Amino acid sequence: MKNGPDNGPDIEGMKRLIARRDREVPDVFVGREKIISALADDVRLLAASGGLRGATRIVQGAPGAGKTALLNELRVRWTSPRYWDIDPTVLEVSSESFSQAETLVAEISQALDLGDIELPGHGEATNTRGSINTRGSINTRGSIKGGVADASRGKTTTRHFTSPKVTLAQLRERHAKDRRKPLVLLVDEAQEIVPDAERVDRNGERAPLNTSLAALHKGLHGLPILPVYFGLSTTRATLRAMSASRLAVGTTTELGPLPITDCEMGARETLRLYRPTGPEAELHRWARACADGSFGWPQHLHNNILACCTVLVGSEGDLLVASLDEAMTKAAEMRREYYDERTGAVGSFAATGVQVAVQTSARGPMREREILALMRTDLVREEGVSEDEARPQAAKLFDRVLEAGVLHSVGGSPARYECPIPSYTSYIETGRVPIPPLPPTSGPRASVSSSPEP
Repeated sequence: MKNGPDNGPDIEGMKRLIARRDREVPDVFVGREKIISALADDVRLLAASGGLRGATRIVQGAPGAGKTALLNELRVRWTSPRYWDIDPTVLEVSSESFSQAETLVAEISQALDLGDIELPGHGEATNTRGSINTRGSINTRGSIKGGVADASRGKTTTRHFTSPKVTLAQLRERHAKDRRKPLVLLVDEAQEIVPDAERVDRNGERAPLNTSLAALHKGLHGLPILPVYFGLSTTRATLRAMSASRLAVGTTTELGPLPITDCEMGARETLRLYRPTGPEAELHRWARACADGSFGWPQHLHNNILACCTVLVGSEGDLLVASLDEAMTKAAEMRREYYDERTGAVGSFAATGVQVAVQTSARGPMREREILALMRTDLVREEGVSEDEARPQAAKLFDRVLEAGVLHSVGGSPARYECPIPSYTSYIETGRVPIPPLPPTSGPRASVSSSPEP
């Protein structure tokens, strides 16, 4: 791969990539096309029908599964007029927007250009954490407190509200210009949505309710809104408990590993952005090593690319053959840090939770009741928990293991669970981080099996 004198390695760009770590979405998005296509079909159905009962869609997964990258890709694609034969409005909101129904209604009203909504106790608009997407959608990444942001002007504006409280159903009367123009809500960190009311369940017991979540799911408001919630593997259970209506299993997609071929393409095109010097064949070799060491896991892939850029900065951007081994050694250490973070995130009785996750890999996906039985046994035998306390402690541990991403659902009814992180179980069992052999410098290379894309 040749570079001219004015087109040398972008060392400063690599340094910026290293500095930001995983706080931003990857430079190159790969994979997840099946999910994107399915969600796009839902948007088109919404546009054709003008409404969709049970419109809730959930994308969940362990930390590092690529949820934020997918959300950002949807926002970028779906705000491009070249993508659609329809013209949806795309609004990104945070889980905090669901804390008060009036806040979410105000954001939706503004996105649909339906006029201003009064938020009780406020007379001006402030956006404490948000930014405006220049394509015309609002990217809040937080809540809009006391008002709304004006996307059409590209800045936050002061507004004097003139209307009393307005519900989602009442917004329908304002949505007269195009009743079938769909609105897609992209909700990040959805597992953090909290109740704002109570309801009485079938047994006469009081249960938590989030009124906005329930209204959007039922679709009785008559607005063409498709909410897509992104969150950890506990998201579906969290939302189901507060929606006052059944969330079908089919509403949820659990992100797992990517095909190795997608990982290789992502690594190759990302490295190419920073213009390293060296033969084209060597660039492909580094990309293959990144893909193999990722085991299909997006977080591993990102860390492998970071490790490569760290070594390339030291070599002034030169793809030295001998440097690849150093890069993959650094990448393995980053995988170790990730594994330890996931174990630490389990908290109390982490050893039991992790060991049970390892057993799901050995036995195949297991039902919740089977996992809880194993946890109860280990808590009594290994942790000294009493028989009476083992049951509630196992239930808490199961939730923590899901939140930490050590287990996730693979679907089915009843749901089955397994460890989603490739090579994590090997690390737990052996204490060593698996490092695949480096690709050869030349000649044919054996194909690498890839995990199916969900």
